[in-house]
Amino acid sequence: MRRRRLKQVEEQVPEVLALMSRAVHAGETMEQAVALAGEDTPAPLGPELKMCAKQISLGVSVSRAMESLGRRVRIPDVSVLSTVLSVHRHSGGNLAATLEHLSGVVRDRASHRRHLRSATAAGRLSAKFIGITGPLLFLFLYFFKREHLAPLLELPLGNALLVAAAILEIIGLLWLVQMLRSQNQ
Repeated sequence: MRRRRLKQVEEQVPEVLALMSRAVHAGETMEQAVALAGEDTPAPLGPELKMCAKQISLGVSVSRAMESLGRRVRIPDVSVLSTVLSVHRHSGGNLAATLEHLSGVVRDRASHRRHLRSATAAGRLSAKFIGITGPLLFLFLYFFKREHLAPLLELPLGNALLVAAAILEIIGLLWLVQMLRSQNQ
């Protein structure tokens, strides 16, 4: 459930950035742009932005409200947004252009993640195939060709070899999963 929520937030961030950029470009203040994004964005990111706008309207500094948003929504893109808005509040500059550029960067990162995920799909499929082949072959031999497994099941050396094979299979699968996970990040 949490993973799905974070994925939805990640998908909403580029649109929120583009909306805030258009609002600022149209003459709205940063606070009004945050409030507008909170109103126009559906859950899960919309309510978080509404809470941020409410905090700002109650007198909390923009920096604090944005830090709070970054802590509640633990996604790098939201943390960068909160940092950009905080820095802009202190130093000024062209916020509309900055938000527009940030929106493009976030879209590019999302596109890269999707491309990487599709590029590693074959590796993930291979890992699943490798993981299931050993146990399926063992079950096939156990039920249909038990005479081939008799030395492994009856002799102490055979039992040790089966245990070693199971341990090595698990280690190999964990290694594959770790490699694929590091490639996806």
